[in-house]
Amino acid sequence: MDIATHRLTCIEQTIDYVFNNRDLLEEAFTHSSYNPTKNNERLEFVGDKVQNTIIGVHLFENYNVDEGILSKLTSYFVDNKRVLPRLCVSYGFDKLIKITDYEKNTKNSRKNWVPSLWEALIGAVFIDSGKDWSTTEKVILHLYGEELILDDERIKDILRTDPVTVVKEHCDEFGYFLEFDEKRVGGFDHDPEHVGYVWINGEEYQGDVARGSKQKARENACEKVISILGLN
Repeated sequence: MDIATHRLTCIEQTIDYVFNNRDLLEEAFTHSSYNPTKNNERLEFVGDKVQNTIIGVHLFENYNVDEGILSKLTSYFVDNKRVLPRLCVSYGFDKLIKITDYEKNTKNSRKNWVPSLWEALIGAVFIDSGKDWSTTEKVILHLYGEELILDDERIKDILRTDPVTVVKEHCDEFGYFLEFDEKRVGGFDHDPEHVGYVWINGEEYQGDVARGSKQKARENACEKVISILGLN
């Protein structure tokens, strides 16, 4: 078995899924800096949408909490700044991607391509399986493992880390006036890009661009507040 084949086999063994078309798996583990035309960006788009749905439905079916908490829990488990990078690195996927040395070792770039790799892998499984939700769910639940096992105390701990909640509690504690807004700045109708804004007593904070939902844009803005004010 050559090195390239062994690399793909190791990935399949880790995720407990054998690809029918290994070109999709190879594509999922190829960064745009390595191959500008055949890379994982399109699979990342699919994986992001699929994973959000599967995690959301799993939480709905297993935990009797209200819609607001379900939304926050789902956001936590698919968060591309905390959970996804940690999971991706724990399985060693970050060491198997085809990427230029500059992108691989640049801190600001790494925080983007590591979670993108995870989402692309999920997208690849979904497409390869013939868009089979059950098969993809099995892979996702296998990879998350005990991460998705929750009790009341862990749910409370997760909610405490929600950036919007952190900012709201800070403003409530000190009696600050708090406002939110989100504005579309680009993207497509099926995948819009938004920027979130937070005003605390009139002081404006702008978050990073978020793809997909206004909620994510609001979270990004709150994360900027947390970073600037040292609330973490």
